[in-house]
Amino acid sequence: MKVMKRLHISILACLLSIQMGFAQEKNVVNCQYWIDSGDRQEIAVDGEQVEFQVDASMISEGLHTLNFHVMDSKVFYSPLQTWLFFRNALNVNNVENKTASMEYWFDDKANVIQVYMSLNDTIDISIDVTPLKYGLHTLNYRVKDLLGNYSSTHTWIFYKSEPKATKICWYKYWWNNNEDKAVTENVEYDGEEYIFDMELTVPEYAMTDGFTANSIARFHIVFGDDLGNVSNVEWADVAYPDITPPISSITADKEQVNESVIVKWQANEDYIEDYNIYYSENDQPFVLWLSNTITETDTFKGRAGSSYRFTVTARDKSGNREHLDESKFVKVVFKSN
Repeated sequence: MKVMKRLHISILACLLSIQMGFAQEKNVVNCQYWIDSGDRQEIAVDGEQVEFQVDASMISEGLHTLNFHVMDSKVFYSPLQTWLFFRNALNVNNVENKTASMEYWFDDKANVIQVYMSLNDTIDISIDVTPLKYGLHTLNYRVKDLLGNYSSTHTWIFYKSEPKATKICWYKYWWNNNEDKAVTENVEYDGEEYIFDMELTVPEYAMTDGFTANSIARFHIVFGDDLGNVSNVEWADVAYPDITPPISSITADKEQVNESVIVKWQANEDYIEDYNIYYSENDQPFVLWLSNTITETDTFKGRAGSSYRFTVTARDKSGNREHLDESKFVKVVFKSN
């Protein structure tokens, strides 16, 4: 069990502006507030909002607490709310004061104080209560600023309950980001620990959904127990054989040239081993121009008055070679002299 406590620390001037909203059916009629252990002030409430300003000009600089609660027409009070705040304080170097640390301890063990360092306006801390016995406890804390001033001590009461016996009753798994294709299975199991042990095949959608790179698919799984608790999503990257050939394309910088043309090509994936570049003169059959090249551009010199078609095939690092597609080409005409 963990106790989560959030302290709101605000850097304020001489006025604190407070707004609170309530459901209308609560019939809130009164708000009481006080700073530190000072006198209580009352504000009549008429409507769904409580809004008031507190004059902080007469309090000392440093850390303080604003305490408030509201009352309904049947004289029932809400739980007491306590805010920690600064009245701006400057040290000798004109550096703005701020929170330095939080000290906390459990129950009456003030001799076992834990210190949490924080220079933020908000303190957000998770406290491990594993060593505590089951039952009722108090969490006591106070905040210190950079000038060494302490806030008053605040106490939260909480109950550490014994864990109930549960059992894992279902799991759900999916690949990549395709949770909509998840498979859910029930578990007939009475133990406290369940081991997922299954031989699975990476589905075709996980190889072609656009999230897979370098023949790696991501497997996700989540478990649920009979009390409605759900585990964190666990994941693992799974390698699978790459059997899909790459797809390449080819371009030329000009459609008509005098002496030479710059030809460029590329593929749709990063793990390319090499390319074969072919050309066809005057619509004759394609012949190999560049064999197993690792470059992606070259200059071709043709004959005046001839036309040339260029095409490309790619091979990836898994050995998959693209088939020659003669309908995929770029055409260039060399002008007559």
